[in-house]
Amino acid sequence: MAQILRSCAGYAVVASLVNTGVFLVKTALMTLIAGSMMVITLIYLRYTLPLNLSLFGTFGDRITAVSYTCSMTARLITLGLVILLL
Repeated sequence: MAQILRSCAGYAVVASLVNTGVFLVKTALMTLIAGSMMVITLIYLRYTLPLNLSLFGTFGDRITAVSYTCSMTARLITLGLVILLL
């Protein structure tokens, strides 16, 4: 629940910065995507890696690495599209 509230607070702050003209929409989207990349990294380190290690042993680190790489690749592609299209 706290994670959801922090995300909503971040969206609200960025929305107010866009509405007041401090941020452009492109800058706001890039900021939110970069922030989500940092949060996902922490989530993988705190929760996903220990869970996968406990379930799959040493194979769990490879499962986590593949999952993390896919997640980050998707975000990098999204960030690239934002930069190119906006």
